[in-house]
Amino acid sequence: MVASFAAALSTVAFIVTPANAFGPDIASKMGMGIQQTQVAPSAPSAIVKEIKPNVNVKQAPRELTAAERVEEKIQAIMAEKSAATSAEAKASKALSDTAEYKALAAAKQRTLDASRAFDSVPALKKQKETAYTNERKAAKVADKKMAEKQKKAKLTEKKRVKKEIESRKKQEKREREKAKKEEAAAKEKAKAEAEALKKKEDAAKKRAADAKAKEVQKQNEEKKAAAEKAAKEQKAAADKRAKELEKEAAAKKAESDKRAKELEKEAAAKKAESDKKAKEAKAAAEKQAKEAKDAKDKAAAEKAKADASAKAEAAAKAARTKSEAEAKAKAEQKAKAEAAAAARAKQDAAAAEKRAKEAEAAKAARAKADADRLAKAKEAQEARNKAAAARAMSQPAVGASAE
Repeated sequence: MVASFAAALSTVAFIVTPANAFGPDIASKMGMGIQQTQVAPSAPSAIVKEIKPNVNVKQAPRELTAAERVEEKIQAIMAEKSAATSAEAKASKALSDTAEYKALAAAKQRTLDASRAFDSVPALKKQKETAYTNERKAAKVADKKMAEKQKKAKLTEKKRVKKEIESRKKQEKREREKAKKEEAAAKEKAKAEAEALKKKEDAAKKRAADAKAKEVQKQNEEKKAAAEKAAKEQKAAADKRAKELEKEAAAKKAESDKRAKELEKEAAAKKAESDKKAKEAKAAAEKQAKEAKDAKDKAAAEKAKADASAKAEAAAKAARTKSEAEAKAKAEQKAKAEAAAAARAKQDAAAAEKRAKEAEAAKAARAKADADRLAKAKEAQEARNKAAAARAMSQPAVGASAE
């Protein structure tokens, strides 16, 4: 019995009790050394992912999914294996007689069963992954169906709105046609009333038009006379201003000529002064040369005299040139300024004359336009008078023929 039980124990690979746990007698009878191996609890090979609920679908009371049920089964198997291993270890340590050994055998059998169940964990995990994948696919299909349902609902709403808009447009069109008909009838009625009223007002309009035409003609004649008078006054003022500007320009020109002559006199005086200084310098140079003549080297004295004379002449010439250029530049600048002022005065006079002519022409044009309007109004009034007279003459004839 002991030998057969030892043979059964040799097939167990998960948990084996050490030989000294049975005592030296039982271990020697079994004739074998048994080693103990500790196996750590196996962790789940995959993490169960949370399935996100569809926000568009109302949630029913939550039940365990297929994946969660498989995971629960795996956890139960793991707990059973751990409990069996613990029980076997306890039984092996406490075994000292046949009853305890039987308990150990039962624990070993339980461990074997748990190990076989543990071997099915990979398949169960694969089953869990398959269930999780199927649930995700089902959720996607449900989402797709919900989206299609919402799309159909939107299309139905769009058709309803379109139909309502078309109906409203037809109603508005009918109302517009009705309003047009009513407006046409009102226009016809108003036209008839206006024609009747016009016949009554023609006589009064004729009298008012005659009086107004006479008044307009009188006003136009007064406006024309006032415009001619104002144009003459503006022209006289412009001519007077032009003459004044010409006088001012002539006075400025005379003043500029006078100033130019003064500048020429100043330049001549400066030239005479520079000539005088040059002569004095020349005399001084000659004196120096005469004094140097008595010196030891006559040639050096003559050379000094020549150099001094040349320097004096060059200085005098430079002074004359500078003074003449300054006087000439000032005279030219002043003449240009006075000429520009005269030109501006002439332009102002021309512009004033041009404005006066334009004002006169505009007033004459307005007077002519008023006269033309008056003549046209008079002709139109005469035509209306003739038409009224013709109608008045034709009415008795029509009445007589009717009688």
